Amino acid sequence: AAFLSALAGTEVAHAAAQAALTTLTDVYKSTRTNYRPFQKNALQQDAGVASNGGNASDSIQGSLLRADLQREKEESDVEKTISEIIEVQMKTIQDKLIKFEDLDLLMEKESQQLEQVKSL
Repeated sequence: AAFLSALAGTEVAHAAAQAALTTLTDVYKSTRTNYRPFQKNALQQDAGVASNGGNASDSIQGSLLRADLQREKEESDVEKTISEIIEVQMKTIQDKLIKFEDLDLLMEKESQQLEQVKSL
């Protein structure tokens, strides 16, 4: 971080950090927007109708529908867990960017103080 700041200047480093944060936030928001709950009621109704038929084919179909319902639920749980992990990582990144900005300001102040001492 200090290397980037020294090469390009604090404004460029700050702009790069802000752009990275904006991009990560946009990606995070798009993954949250694409999250869609499955149609649980429709699958449960289909499973109920299939299991009331009484023959082996209906029983197999009902079992398949219940398995599909379970798979959908597990996918939903995985998506929710991934979203929570991303949220925690985003918070960590934001905290690090804030710390970087604070350190960058401190370094800039110390640099100005050093220049003042040199000019005396």
